[in-house]
Amino acid sequence: MKMNYSEEFESKFSYENNNIYDFNEILKKVLIFIHHGHGLTLEEIRDDIYMQHVISFAMSMNWRKRHAQFNFIKMFSSLPESVSLDILRNTHEMCFITEVACWDDKEKRDWCNAVITYIGRIDKSKTESDLKSLSFKIMEIFNTKINIPC
Repeated sequence: MKMNYSEEFESKFSYENNNIYDFNEILKKVLIFIHHGHGLTLEEIRDDIYMQHVISFAMSMNWRKRHAQFNFIKMFSSLPESVSLDILRNTHEMCFITEVACWDDKEKRDWCNAVITYIGRIDKSKTESDLKSLSFKIMEIFNTKINIPC
């Protein structure tokens, strides 16, 4: 029996946040953002932890889609590093929970290299040391073992 992850996710985060967010409305905005690259501002994402969690959930379900990846990397590269890494960490956890994507070592390295290359191209203020440090942080997230309770 396939579990309805959106319902589980909605109830989990509605309960944890005790907010009156309309999960379905936010999910629609997030899906437009990850598939088409518009509909949300970086400020909205940066300032709203709930939005960040919904992005992580949506990306876990769309991880292998090319446009979603490109828009996620653009977002990741434009947000403050701490926010980007938190979103990636949550996405990594959600991928394990939803069992949608399992990454082998090559996929992890390729994704990390794509991000580092993109950031190196668009942000000339980043030094080689900055990029290596970010690469290490990304790989640390990808190599974190996730314990899923039964």
